[in-house]
Amino acid sequence: MSATMKNFQFTQTNFDEFYNTICDIESRQTSWINEEYAEEIAELKWQRYCEKKKKDDYQSKLKNKKYLQFRELDLRRKLLNRIGKYELEEGEIFE
Repeated sequence: MSATMKNFQFTQTNFDEFYNTICDIESRQTSWINEEYAEEIAELKWQRYCEKKKKDDYQSKLKNKKYLQFRELDLRRKLLNRIGKYELEEGEIFE
């Protein structure tokens, strides 16, 4: 009979039997896990996470770079407009 807590009697056993029963239950519950496969999957997930993070960082840098380029152009137009060398196009406003 396999070890389970249902057929275990607490009052009629010593610590060694209790410990062995707990170890048997734990080993049976975790026996389906292949350690090498689990490590391989963990490594693969970590690599995907790192690649995604790098991609997200790169995308945010690109967005920031584009924003700064547009902001610089906007400031140049604003300055040129103030000194009278740039006419606003229809519907154009400055931030």
